[in-house]
Amino acid sequence: MKTLHYSILCALGLGMFHATEARAAVIFGAPHINTTPGAVVADGTTVTMNASVTTDSGLALYQWLKDGLPLANGGGVAGATTNKLVIKPAKNTHTGSYRVQVREIILGGGVGDPEISDPFDLTVHQRPVITTHPLPQNKNQDDGLMLSVAVSPLSEPTLQYEWQLNNVPIDQMANPSAGTADFVIPARDPMDPVNVPGLQLPNAGNYRVKVSNLSGISVFSKTALVKINSAALILEPLPAQFFIATKATGKLAVKAGGTPKLLYQWEIEGEGNVAKGGNAAAISIPGVAANDGKKYRVTVSNALNNATHPADVSSWVEIKVIDKVVAPEVTAALGINNFAKAATFDSGTAPVLTVQASMVNTGTLMYQWQKDGKNISDTATMTGTNSRDLVFTDIRWQDRGVYRCIVKNEVSVVTSKTFKVEVNSHPVILTQPATNLVGITGGGATTSVIVGGSGKPLFQWFKKTGGPPQPVNKATTNKLNLTKLAKTAPAGEDYYCEITNPFTATLGGGMATTTNDCNLVVFDPAKITTHPASQSVRVNNNITMTVGVTGDTPMVFEWWFGKIKLANGPLGSAIISGADTASLTITNIQSGLQGSYYCMVRNAQLPGQPKYLVNAKSKTATIKVIMPPTIARQTQASPASPVVEEDRVTVSIVGGGTPPLKYQWQMKVGVGGTWGDMKGKTAAQLIFGKITLADDAFYRCVVNNSLNEPVTSDELELKVDLIPSPVITSFTPSIGRGGEFIRVTGSNFNYAKTVSHMPALGNPVNTTFVIESDTSLLITVANAAPTTASPIRIANRGSNVPTTSATNYTRTTLYQNDSSNPRIMIKATETRILGDNTGLDDPLFGRPLAWYSWTPPLAGNYALVLDSTTVVYDPIIIFRRPAAGGGFTTTFWDTPVYSTQEIYQFSITAANVGRQHFYAMGAFIGSGLPTEGPFVFDLLYSPSFEPPTSDDVNDSSAAAASLPMKSETSANSSFRLVENMDGEQLVQLGGNASALEPTVLWSETASNMSASNVVCSFHAGLDAVGEGLSDVFAWQATGVDGAPLLQVRLNSADGSVELVQPDGTTQTAAPLLVADSLQHFEITLDLAQGTWLATMNGVALGDALPLPANAVFGDLSAVWYPAGGNGPVSSMTFDRVGIRSE
Repeated sequence: MKTLHYSILCALGLGMFHATEARAAVIFGAPHINTTPGAVVADGTTVTMNASVTTDSGLALYQWLKDGLPLANGGGVAGATTNKLVIKPAKNTHTGSYRVQVREIILGGGVGDPEISDPFDLTVHQRPVITTHPLPQNKNQDDGLMLSVAVSPLSEPTLQYEWQLNNVPIDQMANPSAGTADFVIPARDPMDPVNVPGLQLPNAGNYRVKVSNLSGISVFSKTALVKINSAALILEPLPAQFFIATKATGKLAVKAGGTPKLLYQWEIEGEGNVAKGGNAAAISIPGVAANDGKKYRVTVSNALNNATHPADVSSWVEIKVIDKVVAPEVTAALGINNFAKAATFDSGTAPVLTVQASMVNTGTLMYQWQKDGKNISDTATMTGTNSRDLVFTDIRWQDRGVYRCIVKNEVSVVTSKTFKVEVNSHPVILTQPATNLVGITGGGATTSVIVGGSGKPLFQWFKKTGGPPQPVNKATTNKLNLTKLAKTAPAGEDYYCEITNPFTATLGGGMATTTNDCNLVVFDPAKITTHPASQSVRVNNNITMTVGVTGDTPMVFEWWFGKIKLANGPLGSAIISGADTASLTITNIQSGLQGSYYCMVRNAQLPGQPKYLVNAKSKTATIKVIMPPTIARQTQASPASPVVEEDRVTVSIVGGGTPPLKYQWQMKVGVGGTWGDMKGKTAAQLIFGKITLADDAFYRCVVNNSLNEPVTSDELELKVDLIPSPVITSFTPSIGRGGEFIRVTGSNFNYAKTVSHMPALGNPVNTTFVIESDTSLLITVANAAPTTASPIRIANRGSNVPTTSATNYTRTTLYQNDSSNPRIMIKATETRILGDNTGLDDPLFGRPLAWYSWTPPLAGNYALVLDSTTVVYDPIIIFRRPAAGGGFTTTFWDTPVYSTQEIYQFSITAANVGRQHFYAMGAFIGSGLPTEGPFVFDLLYSPSFEPPTSDDVNDSSAAAASLPMKSETSANSSFRLVENMDGEQLVQLGGNASALEPTVLWSETASNMSASNVVCSFHAGLDAVGEGLSDVFAWQATGVDGAPLLQVRLNSADGSVELVQPDGTTQTAAPLLVADSLQHFEITLDLAQGTWLATMNGVALGDALPLPANAVFGDLSAVWYPAGGNGPVSSMTFDRVGIRSE
């Protein structure tokens, strides 16, 4: 098992302190608003505005403005204080002028001056809302038609309408009503049927209207289907000729409309109606010679045809029967020579390709020549791509390939067989070398030529000089590679290439093919010889950085600040000059310009020459702008003045400027006092661990840095008030035995330092106490308290005057807890409590009664088990609980059968938890047995119950053996009664004065280590306090892994109680112990919640503290930390140690 030691962690400011300097706002460019989707939107649209801004610190504060006023989130607006403003959904009320105000967050504290963007004007138009849609209609031919749409009056007043038929806009020139809310087709006018024909079959279909406002926002109405009962009508005219392939069958069809049923009748000119198959929409016609030249037409009718709308008769269609085209071959001719399938021609000749297609009874033929599978068109040297003959007037090497022709007529499409063309050619330049090349001294340059032609080409590169061109050594491929370049004249050098192949002599006139010239210019590249130096400069001063370079002039210089290219002119309140020269000067530099600088240098582009090739980048120069010290936040105290003596008080400022900052606190006493430095107070915080009345003064801080321009904070008057004296209102009981408790009520108890019994003669007797609240103290009666009536004195910390009670307390060796002085019970459960009602006559109940005061901490089932001891009598129990309407409800409990034991079971609901209850122990009168004498009782508890509706529901008696209760000694806990060698349930632990290391004096293990809740309880006290003692006794809970979980420490030096965490963190609790006094401690480990809580005499010693992660309880130990040396040694007495695992 490990023991927990104190540890103090100390870190020097040099290793732990980190600060960043304050900087003024530098916003590079005014904020810019980027929006989606645009400046005019429809209501319901999501509008996003993004503020684009660059700050030196990378941090900024944003505030969006509408019409000059700050925006707040809500009403469809989000992100009013971020870089992105979102309006969703946009409404007409969002129309307005928007700007964004940006302030840089300055590193080290503060914000910069505001920068405001240009305005962005947003217009939100309300989209039209259609309230009445056009309705479907059934109409007769010649009728009129009206379709209407109505729009909400809340829509914009100026609207545009566009009526559509089958989603196609209706011509508003032909019918102006197509651009209004009411679309009208007038009924047929018998007097003018040509201009006013009324509804006809083409008017049938689906109608809708598009309604738009001036901002272009459109909505569509629902679709209205218009049906028209119409006479038969031929919708598409028949062709003048209808072609049928020989021996095939053609189908001639008519497309007609009208109200069913439609009737068809086909006829042949000169022969009359077709009997077989002539009554259908399509007629079959065999492709035979007999049908060639015949003419057909059709008559379409229905029941609605009449004199006004007679049956519709088509025009005559001539039947043409022709042969399909047979797949032809391609031949070629050159002069008197003919070729089949393939041929090779010399470049410059004029061959002709011909497709051999039959032209007998095939009608008109159409041609499309293809090369390598793709359609071709006529060129300057090739014609006839859409005719029978493809004619080359000057065939070229590029014309080689595979040719074919697609031939078609009215009844067929065929593709000819292929013909491959090869071309003999001298070299042909397909891609010339680069016109201009740029190189740098010592570097290389490359260019190339791509050629065509027949056979293997030969290459030779030449360099032009003042005399005849000279061949370039080993430059005999299509690529020219030049290395180790030497500087040229500004005009450069020219290179070209000559190419030959096997046909150069016969087809090229014996002359090599020559490329265009390639001009090469070689520069001395820009090279940086001197780099800019890093510097430190005071804010508002000037600074210059210089770069040294060599290379061809002129040169281009670009100075960069981080990712920002600098330009001459103002930048914030600084001025940039020389940004395009070798020396950069910043006048009136600001902190926002602190950072990294470098220079880019390149050779300038000369007239007629390509641009530079080399960028030379300097090393980075770091510029540190030193800010003088500032006071970013003036002097303030926490807690605020006035404070109370012994408070922990922190006086602080926030300094600005370039670190490291130096602080010196100064103090003066009184308004007319003199300021003086406070020795060793050189941090941003001035901390008073326990402030005293002598610290009542004025304070300020001087801040400085390397510039030695100190600034002084505003002075702060810190008033220190005296800790108030305690006020004692009352206490109860006024008589009792040593080790019992007194509850004192009053005020100002949070500062309590000592509580004493004040005998008439002799010294005060200090006693242990615990602070229940500022208005209540729980005092343990000292065993040495006077046995005569004497007052109680309470002294607070500080310089105040102690307070003595107006009434007296008497310590007695007898039980005196009558109804006026009930004994205070501090525990939820108690076992083997001794008592005696002898002489405690109770006038209300007419018998001797021993009274107890008890405040239940938990709801649940309880039981009181009372036994008479040396005097045999029939015991009774009286129980008083708070009543719902005020006062108390009294229960008198006695079993009807005589017994020396009485058991009373009762329930406590949540409503009565924490409220004062009373119970009394006495004897039954009338049994002939004694009515007073000593007794012993237990108070038992069980949390497992259904909460009753009232506290007396579960009142009952039972045999003690059958009680399902828990107590300190019940078998389902690991309670242990510690015994010393004399058999007493009391142990005294300590050691000799020479001990140095922590020593484990006692240990107990829990019986159920997997429990989620463990309660450790014990009675403990110190046998000596003060008098030069420094031993520490600790109760330590340890995990199953041996690591400490917590400690409750009892200090013999001053009687203080400390709560200690595994990391050494210590919290001093409120109670103070005195010697020769056992107190009840309880430590609850809530392993499920990961917290622990300590109490003394039922009062919490502070808030719950955290346990180590995943803690599992292992054991409880008593540990002694000896003082060492040869001084006095203390010891700890304890008993009734218990561990309840639940």
